[in-house]
Amino acid sequence: MCDRFDVCAPPPVGPLPTVVVAAAAQPGMSTMPVPTGHDGRHEREVMALKKLLLVALAAVGGFFAYRQIQADRAEQELWTEATDPVPAAPVV
Repeated sequence: MCDRFDVCAPPPVGPLPTVVVAAAAQPGMSTMPVPTGHDGRHEREVMALKKLLLVALAAVGGFFAYRQIQADRAEQELWTEATDPVPAAPVV
């Protein structure tokens, strides 16, 4: 629970609450408790999304690193070509 200043209290610790569901189809059957909490599926989904985001960020980072390396190589080739010594005139 959070107050108006966004100060949140930790979630309560303890067993999950249960709801008693009556069997409506057959009279005389006993009631059975059904857990109302989640089964950890949400946490697994969040972890899967975090992993997917991490892989996507790594791929984007790798792509930009590759482009930077290619640009550096192209610039180095231009400088090499521009600073090569002039070849001697052919002797005829």
